[in-house]
Amino acid sequence: MHKLFPVIFFVSGTLSVFGQNRIANPGFERGMEEWTTPSWAKKQAPHIEGVIDDRNGQGPAGTRSLRIDYRKGFRFFLTPVKPISLPEGETEYQLSFYTRSEGYERGAKGQLWVQVLFDGVKKGIGITTPWNVTQPEWTEFKTKFKLPPEAKKAFLQIQLIGHENQSGTTWVDNLYFGPIQEKDIADTQPKLAVEKAIPSAAHGGIYDPEETIRYDFLLKNVSVGKNAEIVWQVFDFDGSLLKSGREKIQLARNIHCTLPSLEPYRGWFALKAEIRLDGRGISQSLCSGVIVERQTDLRDPFFASINGNAEKRSRLGIGAVPIETRQRREAKPGQYNFSDLEKAADTHLRNGFTPYMRLWFSARPVEYEPPFLVKQIQEKLKRNENPYDDAYFEGQRLYWRAMIRALGPKVADWCVPDEIHFTHHSVPFEVERYIRLVTIFGEELKKQFPNHVYTAGGVMMDQYPIGKTIWEAVHNHVDGLCSDVYLNTSFVGPGYPLSGPEQGKTRQRFLDVEKYIGPGKVIVNEETGYNFTRTMPLDHPILKEVSIINLRNLVIAKSIQSMRRWNWFCVEDNPAAWIGQQDFGMWQHGNPRPHAATFAVAARLLAFATDALEVKPSEDVYAYIFKQKSRSLAVLWAMTKELADVQLNMPSDWTATQFNGTRFQGKKGPVVLKLNDRPVFIEFSASQKEVAAAVSQGKYAMPEIYLSVNWTGKEEVSLFIRNKTNRELNATASLSESPAKKVKIPPLSRIGLPFSHKPENNPVRGYVDTDTVRYEISRSETLHRVPRLVRPPTLDTSLEGFENVSPIRLDNASFLKPIDAEPQGLWTGPEDLSLQFYLAYDNDYLYVAADVKDDVSVSRSEKFDIWNQDCIQFAFDMANNSFDPQTDPVGFLSDDREFCMAMTPGGPQLYCYFGNEKIQNKVIPGNVMIRENGNHKYYLARIPWQMLGGAGIPGRVFGFNLVAFDVDTAKGQISYHMELAPGIAGEKNPAFFKRFLLE
Repeated sequence: MHKLFPVIFFVSGTLSVFGQNRIANPGFERGMEEWTTPSWAKKQAPHIEGVIDDRNGQGPAGTRSLRIDYRKGFRFFLTPVKPISLPEGETEYQLSFYTRSEGYERGAKGQLWVQVLFDGVKKGIGITTPWNVTQPEWTEFKTKFKLPPEAKKAFLQIQLIGHENQSGTTWVDNLYFGPIQEKDIADTQPKLAVEKAIPSAAHGGIYDPEETIRYDFLLKNVSVGKNAEIVWQVFDFDGSLLKSGREKIQLARNIHCTLPSLEPYRGWFALKAEIRLDGRGISQSLCSGVIVERQTDLRDPFFASINGNAEKRSRLGIGAVPIETRQRREAKPGQYNFSDLEKAADTHLRNGFTPYMRLWFSARPVEYEPPFLVKQIQEKLKRNENPYDDAYFEGQRLYWRAMIRALGPKVADWCVPDEIHFTHHSVPFEVERYIRLVTIFGEELKKQFPNHVYTAGGVMMDQYPIGKTIWEAVHNHVDGLCSDVYLNTSFVGPGYPLSGPEQGKTRQRFLDVEKYIGPGKVIVNEETGYNFTRTMPLDHPILKEVSIINLRNLVIAKSIQSMRRWNWFCVEDNPAAWIGQQDFGMWQHGNPRPHAATFAVAARLLAFATDALEVKPSEDVYAYIFKQKSRSLAVLWAMTKELADVQLNMPSDWTATQFNGTRFQGKKGPVVLKLNDRPVFIEFSASQKEVAAAVSQGKYAMPEIYLSVNWTGKEEVSLFIRNKTNRELNATASLSESPAKKVKIPPLSRIGLPFSHKPENNPVRGYVDTDTVRYEISRSETLHRVPRLVRPPTLDTSLEGFENVSPIRLDNASFLKPIDAEPQGLWTGPEDLSLQFYLAYDNDYLYVAADVKDDVSVSRSEKFDIWNQDCIQFAFDMANNSFDPQTDPVGFLSDDREFCMAMTPGGPQLYCYFGNEKIQNKVIPGNVMIRENGNHKYYLARIPWQMLGGAGIPGRVFGFNLVAFDVDTAKGQISYHMELAPGIAGEKNPAFFKRFLLE
């Protein structure tokens, strides 16, 4: 797998030639900075993007190089971003570079051509490597020449020629263009590099305002004792410069940088530091930190985390930490050892945390069982016999009785966070076993400690039907529901949709579950967080947006009265939990990501806040009024990036805290505040009721109407008008060339108005006029046609029956996720993965067919795990009722369907992930055919109309999406995929689907 870099940058060149090499970033130590593919070259032919390789740098002076993955039919052409200036008086010049290559088998074996052209001069200077041999080891190519006297600027070009080869790899490093050198460039002094740059303290960068801010730099290739300096800049959350400075140092393996006080700043900050030697920049690094008020009161056990050292957890405001046990600690029947669990409980209590037990009952076969039972259980499972008899459960009862006796005096909270919706597919007896284990443990716990809290269930009721089955069986034996809930999308990175709790209807989702589980029961979210693309630098705008969304998530979670605990996964990065190119860490390379700051702010300001009232003065304004000790706490935000005026009549003197922890105050009476999507926390001595009334009666300068459009017929587009106010609105609506319509829009509601519109007329333009404002929308909406077949199709290498169906092609990097899969070397071109797919229908079926090109075929999973291999996953929004990603709820509705088809070890299989009770989480037999021919795989699924909840009626419009997953080794991960649109992988969101019409 391609190695990823820490967020550290290097300046190219060696100490002896710095300032003489006319090429900027000649060793690619700053990635592709200063290099580009000209736009004209991209137009001439498909182009190859170079990849930075950290494992194949040339010699001691290089830590990185440029890797070029050649593929047939593609060109590689690279130039510096800017022309090279040529100082006067220099005549004797040298052009040189290092290269190595492999994988070319015939013809031009990765021939490299590096050429320099001069303005006003017809003839240039160039070097070409031998055309018929590869360079197994790093090899230097060099030429010396005289500069043309009239040349003022030079233009460097790098080209690669690999004709007749399907593939091959070439590396380039340490280019040099400048005055002749006595020594080879790469054989001079090794370049200084920063291996690691992190906060010095154990808390990892969560600083108190009065605390010294210090960072450690671990250096590579350092000349110990040499005089140098660190030049640094500190930037706030929004990228504005806070402070800058410089510090004289002596170079050593470990050096330090101490910053002055950043008062009065609060929140997340970025530190950019550069080591300079003899006035020249040698190495740069990006670090980060958080300044937040010291938490003097007790920490709220609502805020929990799965990992992290004690200092990080306490600085974040974490109040509860788990003691986790996945294996049964029983060497022989009746021989128990809980000493490690007791020690962990003592440590947590000593560090000021509330410990709780995190138990695992449901696991893939025998993962949980004691050694003396493993073989017996495995043998019975192989014979499809139920190995869990009365003796087994009696052994469990005795084991837990002993555990509860040992841990009960130290721990008063017990939960079972099993992902039963995943694990029950592995063993046919797992649900029955899980229910009985949950019941037995509850009985034993309440016998010894009746007041202890015990939660289980494993599944949110709105996600998997199995959750209701389990809850009905266990609810009398538990105090509440424990489950993992990842809100909205959990994948974060360029190209992934990012939504907040408002769009995901998070609060209503939990209120529905709260109502279902019944009064007096609690909810525990035992795992939540985000999965970040690891190549994003710490100060990436997407990471900052996540931090704001996460703060709103925490406020809404705290507003749910029954929500007992919110457990974050993970504080520390955990490589074992990586998914492809993503990680879950709150820290990245030892530095806090921005959402660590908003988590810390929420844990302080919301500590022990209870009894929230939700106030909705406008659809776009969110307000929650909490009780907190003897005060009231209001949290407000508005769904706008721009600051909006809000006039409130404050019922008492007040103290406000912004999203980053900055405080300001005011007096009782009228005040105008500025609101946007960054929550503001306001404390009052007035009662909760008085504060709620003031917020409800406030005046908010927000848009009254929101518009969206969607295809609803062959020549019909509906204009959807959402009234964001709490009063009825009169309006006049029109769409493109269609006549206008007058309409009344009820308060806080959305209506759809159909208009005639021809598909070829794009973009679609809608207008709505109220008494004072005109609202407009302009969208380019494509309507894909689904033809009706005269006869049922057959499946062979020609996909007979689809000759008159126009395919949709997914064959270039624009359809890849993550979007950097190509430059990271994960996807190497259309031969690696590409496809064209077809949709067609008749009276009985809707047909989905595809021709997938894939260089490596992997078949290893089936049924529920069918996605974990080469496969095609596709989904329908049959009611066409989700179409606006900005407003429509995330997640599937009852009319939606999701399927996956793949060649499994047992043959072709079609599996339904989401549908009605008859088909959901089941194999659909007899409805899929898959054939392989060389590097082509042909798929055909036929979906009966009754499974889709309707009929194949011409003129029907529905949403559709398709994803192709690819694995390139038998045991490898799916590190990228190709998709028609977002909404299947990463999160379920039919609003992103494309619209299709039955002809």
